[in-house]
Amino acid sequence: ARPADGKLRATFIVQRPALWPNQQSVYADMRADPGFEVSVLAIPKIPPAARSVDLEEYRRLKQFLAEQAIPFREGYDEQTGCWIHPQTFGLPDVVFLPQPYLHTQSYLYGAHYLKHFCKLAIWNYGQTIDDIQLYRHYLPAYAGCDFIFMESEPARNLLAEFAPALADRLVVTGPPKLDAYLRPPSADLRLWKRPDARHRIIWAPHFTVAENRTPHTFSNFFAYFEYFIDAARRLPAVEFVLRPHPELFAHMVAAGLKTRAEAEAFRDRFNALPNGQVYEGGEIFEMFRQSDALILDSISFLLEYLPTGRPICFLDSLRRQRLNPIGEQLLHAYYSAWDAAEIEEFIQTVVVGGDDYRRADRDRVARKYIHQPPGGSGQAIKDRIRKALA
Repeated sequence: ARPADGKLRATFIVQRPALWPNQQSVYADMRADPGFEVSVLAIPKIPPAARSVDLEEYRRLKQFLAEQAIPFREGYDEQTGCWIHPQTFGLPDVVFLPQPYLHTQSYLYGAHYLKHFCKLAIWNYGQTIDDIQLYRHYLPAYAGCDFIFMESEPARNLLAEFAPALADRLVVTGPPKLDAYLRPPSADLRLWKRPDARHRIIWAPHFTVAENRTPHTFSNFFAYFEYFIDAARRLPAVEFVLRPHPELFAHMVAAGLKTRAEAEAFRDRFNALPNGQVYEGGEIFEMFRQSDALILDSISFLLEYLPTGRPICFLDSLRRQRLNPIGEQLLHAYYSAWDAAEIEEFIQTVVVGGDDYRRADRDRVARKYIHQPPGGSGQAIKDRIRKALA
């Protein structure tokens, strides 16, 4: 029964600080609306190939939420090593899931269980770029969701074609994380180690470093780590930011490629650079807007960086899987590098030299693949929830 105050209760399950931009605008729009009561529930993640939760990241998540003045409750008790039953916190009208992967959390926080007690909503935590249909969409979590919010009409059509049973739950609202671009840009450069740097370059490697040829292999981290260390030393007027995929360091340990000490050594070496840092926080879109270029093989950023208008260089290789039609068209509009020499050429010619000869190509794909309602995706999602549940 609806409580006497008539408010709609919404709970956001948050699993890692790097993914907070997915939920930030929806949370903010609902919190500002007197017709909603919102809450945040923090839970840890079990990384791929790991057997236990990542407590280090869980602590970073709780610290991040506290620093952002976001009230939250803990779904996992570090002292006892036990998950806290979600019904302890009451039953909301709708729960926003962070990711669709059941193996990354307790069964109690998955769609299989929660669908019996409340409505469930989800959106892609990354953009629809890869061509792995199983991982991208057709996971059991989607079958338990009442609302599946899509980033664009082309992305909706891809999912509806692959999983027609979900078609009536698909709503095109644009990706909430891109609402960050609707805010006025900040002149505060506190996120950067060298605010006086002449240029700022973000390097974003994917986590799939293992040579196992799974259907999800993109990362060239080991191939180019030493290059970026050397480039930072040779170019003191450029700040380099390593933005790792949230799974990168945990995955190389869980997959048996590196020890935990060796994985931490990568972080420490990059952070020790006077013009370099490893950034794993939740304000990456602020960094995007203040940067000059993105070099990556972490594929969801292919679309998420696009609204900046700044150059993008994809680190291509024979080991990476083909992307879906949206992803491949994006790649055709970007710069690409197959080795360190081509990365160097991109930095010297396009970034430092300012010869961005592919700008018109990026503008063309931006008009085609970026959908953003006038009031933002967060407002569109809030309005849809209100209409459906009122």
